[in-house]
Formats: sequence, structure tokens, C-alpha cells
Amino acid sequence: MNKLECQICGKERQRIESHVRIHNMKIQDYYDKYYKSDKEGKCKNCGKVTIYEGFRVGYRKYCSSKCATTGYNNPMFGKQHSYETRLKISKITLERTPRGSKHPFYGKTHSKKNKDILSKFRTMTLEDYKNKYPFFTQVEELKEDKLGIYGHCKNHNCINSKEQNGWFLLTKSQIEERKRQLEHPNGNDGSFFYCSDECKQSCRLFRKPAEQLIREDQITSGILPEPIYTFEEYQVWRNEVLKRADYKCEYCGELAEHCHHMKPQKLEPFFSLDPDYGIACCEKCHYKKGHKDECSTGYLANLKCQERNVNV
Repeated sequence: MNKLECQICGKERQRIESHVRIHNMKIQDYYDKYYKSDKEGKCKNCGKVTIYEGFRVGYRKYCSSKCATTGYNNPMFGKQHSYETRLKISKITLERTPRGSKHPFYGKTHSKKNKDILSKFRTMTLEDYKNKYPFFTQVEELKEDKLGIYGHCKNHNCINSKEQNGWFLLTKSQIEERKRQLEHPNGNDGSFFYCSDECKQSCRLFRKPAEQLIREDQITSGILPEPIYTFEEYQVWRNEVLKRADYKCEYCGELAEHCHHMKPQKLEPFFSLDPDYGIACCEKCHYKKGHKDECSTGYLANLKCQERNVNV
């Protein structure tokens, strides 16, 4: 910022705005007295008083945005607008391109040919996705027509699914999010295509990791026993036990992250969701002090072996 000479005392100051206060004078009055020109401070269109913006800027040229857009620079200024001229002005306004010097049609009006090129410039075709993101187009089966790009619904029971040879029109956000999950190094292979919220909520794969899906398959096939309680029921029990202990380990007093069942849930499932038989503990104490004596793996294995011998 350049230094300016004060017109009152003759000293050079970099912040002349704060220096003027020493002379008990407002910066606007100082500007009006020493720097304001005769034509300044009046609207160039209607002649009304304009707003003072600052010492380095001065007064505005126009009193409002209406005067700035319909001022003397307008070729129709000062003339009555017929219906044809108003329609012509509206078409010129609609055909103006978005602002930005990087735009290929910046400062030019769009002919029909340019509009077709601009539509291709703004949207990517299926061929563009195949060239730029080959892995995404190999995983997802896609097709294209004049309306856009089509894909399969992930819900197998939907008529738009791949199993039933159905298609639905994809939105740009769906394509970009699915592409990001597949092409990005930190993607999780999620954001599947769904044609509606009903298909999304009823789909078995929605928001479920691969480990949970494998566990559900093992339970249905009989490899693993059915769980004693659901995940939601366990979370309610866990939150209640941690809240009662003020989120502190009841063995060592550190931050509690685990909850231990005082009565083994495999032997006494009736007490598995009773908060009175739960202990808040840290990870170290959970396996070092919690899983001892009657809760230890060896003790539970011996009980199971004894039950098998008795049944035999």
C-alpha cells in the first residue's frame, strides 16, 4: 500500500484513514474536501446521490443495480420497449455464457452449434467414463441413450435389478459417488445403485460389511448358532452399563470401552441383557480379569465336554 501525503499537516502516512482522526475529521469529510470531483457522488443514470464506499474507492457510479444494468450503456436506453424488443433483450440475456475466463465460450453468444458443443463439454458420456475410469465401467454394467446413462438396481428383488434384466436412469450424483468408491484408493466398494429408497432399505447388502454378511450366511446354514440377542439390544445394554459406571473401568479406573458379562451368556442367556450383571472395563482388564474362573474359555469348554459325555 502506497503512502499518501496528508493535505492538512503534510505528513506521509500509509494508513491515511486512521491518521485523519487526529485532526478531528471524518474520512468521508476529508475525501469530500480534498479529493472529490464535481461529477462524483451522483448516479450516472438518474442523478441521485450514491453511496460512499471508502477512501481508496470513493463513491459508487450508480445508485442501484437497476440503474447499473439499464443505464446509458444499454442500446435501448431512453427508448420505449415494444414487445419485440423486450423479447430480443431477454433472448440475449439467456444466451449469455456463465462468467469465467477459462470457459471456452466466454464473452460469446451461443448459436445452436455452440450449444451442442457446450452440452458435451458439461456432461460426460459413457465412452468418456470407459476411457477415464475403466475399472468402474468393468464392475458396473451400464448403457446409454439420449436421456442419459442407465444401470441396474442392487436389490435382487427389484424389477430394475440385473437378475431380472431391468434398467433405470442414473443421476449424476449416483454415478460420481459409485465411481469414487471404486476408483479411489480409500474407497470401500459402497454406494450401490438403488432406484428408490424402498429398495435401498429392504436390500440385504445396504450398509453391511462383508464380515457381517458372512456371519449371517453361516448362521442361516447352521455353521454358527443363532445369536442370543440382536445388535441393537446389545448396544442398549452396553450403553446402560457404561453410563452407570460413568465410563470408567471398574477394575483399574481407566476409560471403559468394553462390557463384561458376570454370568456367561452361553450358560445363562436369561441374564445376558440385565445391566445388573454387567461390568464396565477397559480392553486389558476385560481379558485379564473378566475372563477368569467360571468365565474362562477352559472352564466353559470343560462344561460342554461333560454335558456331551452325560448325553452319550
